[in-house]
Amino acid sequence: MATRPHLIAHPPSGARLSLALPAAEPLLSLAETARDAFLGWLDRQPDAALLQPPAAERDADDDDGDGEEERADQQAHDTAAEPSLVLLAHYLLFLASTAAQNAPLIRPAIAHFHTHVLDSPPTDIHSAAADLTSSDPARRLVIRAYFQARHALPPTLAHELPGPPLGKLWDKAQQGKKLVGVFGGQGVNETYWQELVNLYALYPSILAPFLEAADAHLQALCTTPQAQASALYKHHGLRILAWLTTPASTPPTAYLASCPVSLPLIGLVQIAHYMALGRVQGLTPNGVSSQLAGGVTGHSQGVVVAALVAGVMPAGQDTWAAFSGAATHGLTALFHIGMHGSLAFPATSLPPKLAGKTADSEGLPSPMLAVTGLPLDILQKSIQDINAHRADQLPDKTPDAQVSLFNGAKAFVVTGHPRTLVGLVSALRKSKAEPGLDQSKIPFSKRLPVFSMRFLPIGVPYHSHHLEGCTARMLGAAEAGGIGAAECAWWEAHKATLGVPVFNTETGADMRAEQDGKGFLETLADQIFTSPIMWTKACAFPEDTTHIIDFGLGTLSGIGSLVARNAEGSGHRVVFAGLPVAGQGHKIMNEVYDARNIVHEQRWAEKYKTRLVKTKDGRIQIDTPFSRLLSKPPLMVAGMTPCTVPADFNAAVMNAGYHIELAGGGHYNAKALRAKIAAIRSKLEKPGLGFTLNALYINQKQWAFQFPLWLEMRKEGLPMEGFVVAAGIPSTEKAKEIIDGLREAGLKHVSFKPGSVDGIRQVVQIAAAHPDFPVICQWTGGRAGGHHSCEDFHQPLLATYASIRSQPNLVLVVGSGFGSAEDVYPYLTGAWSRDRFDVQPMPVDGVLFASRMMVAKEAATSQAVKELIVQAQGVPDDQWEGTYDRETGGIITVTSELGEPIHKIATRGIKLWKEFDETVFALPRDKRAAWLESHRDYVIQRLNADFQKPWFAEKDGRPAGLGDMTYKETVLRLVKLLFVGHQGRWIDPTLRNLVGDWLRRIEERLSTVTGPPKVSEIQSYAELDVPMPKLDTFFARYPEAGSQILASEDIAYFLALCQRPGQKPVPFIPVLDSNFGIWFKKDSLWQAEDIDAVVDQDPQRVAILQGPVAVRHSTTTDETAGEILSGIEAGIVERLHPNARAYIEVEISQDGPFTAT
Repeated sequence: MATRPHLIAHPPSGARLSLALPAAEPLLSLAETARDAFLGWLDRQPDAALLQPPAAERDADDDDGDGEEERADQQAHDTAAEPSLVLLAHYLLFLASTAAQNAPLIRPAIAHFHTHVLDSPPTDIHSAAADLTSSDPARRLVIRAYFQARHALPPTLAHELPGPPLGKLWDKAQQGKKLVGVFGGQGVNETYWQELVNLYALYPSILAPFLEAADAHLQALCTTPQAQASALYKHHGLRILAWLTTPASTPPTAYLASCPVSLPLIGLVQIAHYMALGRVQGLTPNGVSSQLAGGVTGHSQGVVVAALVAGVMPAGQDTWAAFSGAATHGLTALFHIGMHGSLAFPATSLPPKLAGKTADSEGLPSPMLAVTGLPLDILQKSIQDINAHRADQLPDKTPDAQVSLFNGAKAFVVTGHPRTLVGLVSALRKSKAEPGLDQSKIPFSKRLPVFSMRFLPIGVPYHSHHLEGCTARMLGAAEAGGIGAAECAWWEAHKATLGVPVFNTETGADMRAEQDGKGFLETLADQIFTSPIMWTKACAFPEDTTHIIDFGLGTLSGIGSLVARNAEGSGHRVVFAGLPVAGQGHKIMNEVYDARNIVHEQRWAEKYKTRLVKTKDGRIQIDTPFSRLLSKPPLMVAGMTPCTVPADFNAAVMNAGYHIELAGGGHYNAKALRAKIAAIRSKLEKPGLGFTLNALYINQKQWAFQFPLWLEMRKEGLPMEGFVVAAGIPSTEKAKEIIDGLREAGLKHVSFKPGSVDGIRQVVQIAAAHPDFPVICQWTGGRAGGHHSCEDFHQPLLATYASIRSQPNLVLVVGSGFGSAEDVYPYLTGAWSRDRFDVQPMPVDGVLFASRMMVAKEAATSQAVKELIVQAQGVPDDQWEGTYDRETGGIITVTSELGEPIHKIATRGIKLWKEFDETVFALPRDKRAAWLESHRDYVIQRLNADFQKPWFAEKDGRPAGLGDMTYKETVLRLVKLLFVGHQGRWIDPTLRNLVGDWLRRIEERLSTVTGPPKVSEIQSYAELDVPMPKLDTFFARYPEAGSQILASEDIAYFLALCQRPGQKPVPFIPVLDSNFGIWFKKDSLWQAEDIDAVVDQDPQRVAILQGPVAVRHSTTTDETAGEILSGIEAGIVERLHPNARAYIEVEISQDGPFTAT
């Protein structure tokens, strides 16, 4: 058929349309007339302002020069521009409103819409409106106009147009999907009305027939003698059409939110959403319900609508008109549930003083209190206490308050009389952490709980014993105010038509199969009146469920968000059928209609599943994101000073095939770090193995040379592979600087070691900001050996796992407490979260070991110290916090020189440390010197008897002061404490140099000034490598050093020498002053690897890092590092497949269970 273009232009906005009309003169003439009328009509429309282009587009049009070609291209596709689409939408609305005159123009206008909006590329109306508009009003205008025009099209012409595109979720031919439906409850009783207003404004022609029938039905229900006698509907009735068409007549929110009104009307809005979803896609009622093959359920009152929609419409009646008739039975049931519940629990007012206790924080008191974030056992205990307190004030002494809604692991609703619940709130406040309270230094189990309380604006305590008897009254005869036998019979017949499972909100059972002797309506009513909601049971949908359709209400504020939280990691994606509310974005509802794509949710247990694969050399390997990133098993040795400082230990782990972090904390200059890399490389059996440095971000002096040096060495061609930012999380800006440097230098990954939930979230943000660079998050919690936070190991993981998995480049490694395949396996598989906390499996990508490796043969830990580690029994995970207060499992927690908690073996020395933490170190620094002076003899005696740093001053074998000692005595004491005589070595060269400088000071003090210049007795520090011969010569030259005691200025000089920067801290305590904490705690770990340098070679004096849980696994000192790690790896492999060991020895077919897929 020949066509001619028909141009419609709107000069003020620049929008224009070019419609292809059949070249028939009467039609063209009609179009000309209609265009003039349309432009006049358009100027009078309140939303004509939507024709103006977005600000950004207007600004672009004002630019000169660049972009002319792009603007020309844009003008060539007028209908893709928002103003032109809005013009088309207005034109469709105009034609629909003037269909009597302009009906012939509707079909070509809709055809134009399909051709230019929906078919290029093919999409659905909701997605197109969202993609091509920039505001919610414009989106709604486009959708409304399209359906209004289709509705106005004469039936004789409608069949010639293609139907609305079908969303892929609703296409039976689409594979790999299974849907379930959920319907919310009373949580939106203050906002549902606006949702209906918006829905009706969007689909007026679709919803009008149903709303007219519902309006008449509800008015009939609320005007029965019994309803009138209740006075519940006295002032406003249920006049929904009047309220929709005349907004000024809408009752106050308090009336709309009241239970007798909100229960039926919330159900009505849910039914309207359901109908709109089906009708706009051209589906029949059965076409929608049959797609909900996984089942349906509803929260509280929502179970009634769920049961309603699950029914299969009879043959020949699968129409929305017939469904509207069935829907009135759902409205009837909800009406009676609202009315009878309200009559059983009439509203009462509280004294203003009592109501005011919660008004500004938890809200106005009501019979339902939401408590979120508090463990159930604590909540139940408080409820028992308040019930006992209130028992004498209640007529039957029945416990008043109870937990009625179990919405999630820490999400509950308590029901009871408002007075009782106000008392509960007051009691719970006493144990509640104030907002912003810093509890990071308090052990997790001793912290005040962080939770919230909020009174729900619901006037009836549904799901509680307070409504006992309501079901019986509701099911009574119609003339007695009940629902009547006819309604009960309808629901009984309806049960037989249920085509998909309907899940009981208390038991989670499929109600189609329930044989409890109750009628179907009775079961539904009981679930709302008196039965508790066990929401996680009701939502235990089939494992192969892919999408949960939330039919409202409230979208992000409704039940769907709660379902989404509970379903995290299950692979069940929540899709909202409802309309967005202000501030939630105007694209939220598109997914349920999307004709282009289906978005699937991660199923953690599958996506991060630990697998076995066969490598090219035929070996069986554990496959995780960590192993794929590093090409090594997912077991690593974390950087820790001093254990992973020595070259021998690093080389041993690397040669065994495992990842290890070189501890930067043991390297004080660039020369030492370069030398260490060279030493390790010389010991490696396989060239090219990569290095990772663990650098302390908190120690900026070391960081300042280690980070740039690591990049420099990589640019030189050395195999620097990774970098660990330890002891602090940098800012986003600093993290960018670090990662940009690593990427530029060619390194493969960066690791961060957060110590709290906030720290983990920072790492997630860093990973999100650098999606192309691998980031490893190492989590250990408070049970880790050495420095640690006070956090529980599991709770932060539970709180942040979903966030961590939202970043594909973020690899999760956990540590602390691990030491065998048995305890590692549940974390690699994710079973730990399912078995312990009843949530989805949360597999980790790797496991790190630290203090567990200190007993390895190659570890530099002294043998006597290793034996002490083996002797420590350790404790299970649920007991480790005992170390904060006392020796627990051979471990005790003390406070390090950094002010952080640190786990150590409970030697005599560490018990003294703990004692001082609780006494002198608990005092302000300026008050410590006075305490030490008053306890001087005790402190010195304990240092000499038990600690790795003895008291320095000694006279005739007894403790003394520096001022009591001769110069010779100080030198001999220094040599005794700093030179390991039986091995002929100094503890550290800098300590040898300290002795040399002190000898020169003595020389200056004792030399005479007369006569010719004298040559110093100490010409080189090397002369002191074997100290005694040189000292004999020195004291022969200065015999008075044996009799002259130290001058006061020399005492000050001596103390200054002991504190020189760049020198190894002295292993003794020379003075009791305000710096005692530094003298006592600084540089306290090396002795565990050099017991020969300790007084009496006594391991009970030294500080030995060790985790209270991990130490249980250290039972022998005869294993190499490789044997420890390979033994754990082999155990994991065997658990992943019982026959794995056998498979390792034989050829494996390519279709075998270990072939990577």
